[in-house]
Amino acid sequence: MLILLNGEKRILNGGKNIYKKYYKKNKDKINKQNAFWRRNHPKRLKRIRRKTHLKLLYNLTLKQFNKMLKNQDYRCGICKKKKKLEVDHNHKTGKVRGLLCRRCNMGLCYVEDIKYRKMAREYLKLYDGII
Repeated sequence: MLILLNGEKRILNGGKNIYKKYYKKNKDKINKQNAFWRRNHPKRLKRIRRKTHLKLLYNLTLKQFNKMLKNQDYRCGICKKKKKLEVDHNHKTGKVRGLLCRRCNMGLCYVEDIKYRKMAREYLKLYDGII
């Protein structure tokens, strides 16, 4: 297991934190050093957080994400616009489908919901052409 200490990865010995005693003694010092590192390495921190986010939520590596971007020509899978893209996944299975812009990704949740589509259709029929 790895931990981030002073901006460096440290190995935990057999799952036991070999720095536990040291950390307890020097908690304030370590927290200050970590805060200092985060302030002075914003780009690296952003990349680390991005990699962690992709891996934890979608089981994707940054390399896989970048390959998906390239395969989609850096465009949204629905509207084909070049915007910042998000990972689209099936909420029931967790399977990644592709990359979408925020607007299309948010809209997709309503398209998938059959009950919502029916209610929206009824609403539009009811109020179509009033104004």
